[in-house]
Amino acid sequence: MIWEAEAKDGAARAGKLRIGGVSVETPTLLVVVDPNPKKQLVPLEEIKRMGIKIIMTSSFIAKRKVGKVNLKEYLGWDGILYTDSGTYQAYSRGVRVDPIESVKYQEEVGVDIVTPVDLFSLPQDSKEVAAEKALKSLERWKNARELVKRPVSAPIQGGIYPDVRGMITNLYIREGAELLAIGGIVPLMTNYEFSKLVDVIVPVVSARPPERVVHAFGAGHPLSFPLLVFLGVDLFDSAMYVLAARDKRYLTPFGTFRLEELYSMRDFPCDCPACSSLTPRELQDLSEAEKIRFLARHNLYAAVNMVKEMREKIFYGTFHKWALAFFHTHPKLYEAALRGLTEWRGYFERERNFLPKSPPPKGCYLCDLSPEKDPGIEGKAKASDFINSYLRRGYNLEVRRAKVHGLFFETDMGSVKLERPLLRPSKEFLASSKKVVKVKRLYNIIKKKDVVSVPKFMRPNQPLLVTDGVERRIAKSLVSWAEFSIAGEEAVILLLEQ
Repeated sequence: MIWEAEAKDGAARAGKLRIGGVSVETPTLLVVVDPNPKKQLVPLEEIKRMGIKIIMTSSFIAKRKVGKVNLKEYLGWDGILYTDSGTYQAYSRGVRVDPIESVKYQEEVGVDIVTPVDLFSLPQDSKEVAAEKALKSLERWKNARELVKRPVSAPIQGGIYPDVRGMITNLYIREGAELLAIGGIVPLMTNYEFSKLVDVIVPVVSARPPERVVHAFGAGHPLSFPLLVFLGVDLFDSAMYVLAARDKRYLTPFGTFRLEELYSMRDFPCDCPACSSLTPRELQDLSEAEKIRFLARHNLYAAVNMVKEMREKIFYGTFHKWALAFFHTHPKLYEAALRGLTEWRGYFERERNFLPKSPPPKGCYLCDLSPEKDPGIEGKAKASDFINSYLRRGYNLEVRRAKVHGLFFETDMGSVKLERPLLRPSKEFLASSKKVVKVKRLYNIIKKKDVVSVPKFMRPNQPLLVTDGVERRIAKSLVSWAEFSIAGEEAVILLLEQ
């Protein structure tokens, strides 16, 4: 499993997740499907046409419905298949799921990502109980990794306690977990307790190394998707398209319509293939089964299209500003964003864009709180504030003083040269921040075969200090650490500055 960064806007990030021979663009929606394709309301062929390359199903339900078959072949699915262990069924239905049997079953049916049976932590659990469940879930994950040869998601429990969530995340990272799956959030989603959701997610995303992927289990309504991406989540699954359809609800990014409300409309507020195929009056004449199938198709198109739109906004550098506006559509989302930008401001300060392409406008409270406003552009901040916004993100460092001399910042940690639109640190500064690449020999173009070692958190277009043990030069990286790890020996990794 390899995740590669492609773009970033605030804490939101876009990239590619590679598992086997399949590449998935993130952030993305994991469409939850029925393990029996005959009962799937939206056919898998149509899901493929939507551009979905990763789906999720319950191994607990699959074992009962279809037994021990090659699940991907049975479904006719050639993308990535990610299975849930049945933890949610154990919570919601009160059934027991054997941890060992569940993992072995997932291995036997040939899924791509295995999930161990964790202990579902409830919002009302005490801190002691939540911590105990989180630690037992960690042990089950360790046992699962020994039983299977496939990627195993690391279920992060811990109730509503940020310190427990942060502690268990760091333990998973030390053990080498690649996919951090935040569990126990369905009750918060169901009750629209988005502020508590922020307290649950930020300790995880703020602790993860850049190359690790974060998955939020059970995202539910598309209304919550912008908040998850805003916080830095990469993957989220949802079966809401089916659940809402069976309850005769029509989902939109801004809320929900009852089926009866659609009949009085002249046109649907959507142009997806489902809504474009008939009118509200024609919908009224369909059978009950056909109405439910229509709602399921529309609901899924609405969710998928919203995720695609958010991904494109990250690439264009407008997601953060758009998300702040979107949060005004629901009071609970507004409260959650407010909590994130105040109680967890340090995280957003660290993840902010140094020179945002499209800073938030002035005049609304959330926009004024956003650290995405460029202090250099506003002209209200001290030089140390300006330089620190760059250093926190790029080097996890901070200076106590900084003075501007033309194009140079003189700091207590060395000299940094400003070359618009980038800040180019001095050799001394790069050496002190341990952003050093060791090579066998110095060329203007450095290939992988010439590299001895690179920083693990190397990013594209990052200034680095390159040394052959004698001479030191500043270079620009062309790849991320993840890309470097899979690159061929002749791949160009660095370009020396002239």
